[in-house]
Amino acid sequence: MSAKTVTISAAECERLCDLQATQLDQRPLSRSGVLPVTDSTPPVSFSEQAIAPVWWVHRDICDDTFYGVALVEEALPVFAAHFPGNPLLPGVVQIDWVVKAAQAAFTTAGELRFAGMSRIKFKAPVLPGRWLRVHMTRGRVDMGNSSGLDVAFKFTDAAQICTQGRLKFYV
Repeated sequence: MSAKTVTISAAECERLCDLQATQLDQRPLSRSGVLPVTDSTPPVSFSEQAIAPVWWVHRDICDDTFYGVALVEEALPVFAAHFPGNPLLPGVVQIDWVVKAAQAAFTTAGELRFAGMSRIKFKAPVLPGRWLRVHMTRGRVDMGNSSGLDVAFKFTDAAQICTQGRLKFYV
């Protein structure tokens, strides 16, 4: 499956940032990160994920920590089948999002290859139209003949932890 590119204008960035203030602790986030910050800033393109797209409205990467905020779009096609009349964001989509975010955030000299996951807990449903925060921290691990990364993550909405676990990557 080839990746599609989605372009978001500065006006759409402004709309999303204003919307988040009503849903995310009543305080707006900075307009830094991966979206355009002014009308003079050219639109930013996002690669659509193979399973479902995620648009990080805000993200910070500092050494071994990644923090991001994304809107769980109501128009995601996965909601039609999971489940009609009671849509929930599938766990496989959440894992796909965090794997791709970790690969983008923590890649330095080469590609991170996904090696597995552990301690995955789906604690609360992720509903469409909600703001979702992700917090990841990385650490080095010995993976036999090669080195690897261990990435602890958790997704939270405004009220609770939704999903948490650990990812392993070969470096």
